[in-house]
Amino acid sequence: MHTKAIQVYFYAIVRLLFRLSISDINGRAASHLGAVFSTDNFSLGYNNVEISQKPKVYANYIMCEDLDTSSWLVLEGNFVAEGKEQWLTIGWFHHLNQINWKKTLFPEQIADSIKAYYYIDALELIECPQYGVPDYEIIPPNVISPNGDGLNDAFFIHPYLPQPSSLIIYNRWGAEVFRSVNYDQTWQGTTTDGKPVAEGTYFYVLQLPGGTVKKGTVSVFR
Repeated sequence: MHTKAIQVYFYAIVRLLFRLSISDINGRAASHLGAVFSTDNFSLGYNNVEISQKPKVYANYIMCEDLDTSSWLVLEGNFVAEGKEQWLTIGWFHHLNQINWKKTLFPEQIADSIKAYYYIDALELIECPQYGVPDYEIIPPNVISPNGDGLNDAFFIHPYLPQPSSLIIYNRWGAEVFRSVNYDQTWQGTTTDGKPVAEGTYFYVLQLPGGTVKKGTVSVFR
């Protein structure tokens, strides 16, 4: 198995894309080639030893099955970043008895190894903002006017608010009036059971999936 590790930092949902080509000296092509994102540089072990890591992006078909060493293929896919990953390792992460490979061109070499070697190039990690944004871009409004005119009717935070994000609203005396564990950005100055709250200033606590907590005040005018 051939692996490559680099240090990366990312957030929310990320798209991984890279090109690969089978090596000139290779007689094997592995299926399920994939990528693992981890918080540490885990041990790669020894040859033919299974690595107990679950790939976030992988191909479920044989990569370079025809053993064409002159062409490049693209492996790509999306994964959910949990916010603490620092390492990307590319390779084979399935059990050995699930390996598919092309037999070597030389019969006498069939049983000597089940390793497959690849060149990897043009690796990209691309943030997918439609599924979430960095915490610093989350700036809740300080005023809402839920009067049905289509302007500032709801406590709308960001078009790509990461999920699940929780929201709690307190009145000026510290009593909780609204709570949502998966906030859908539709709060229009009501209690949790849907009753309108009085005009005035309220306190909010917004917790984002990565653990960041945003606190502030929002005024309700009708």
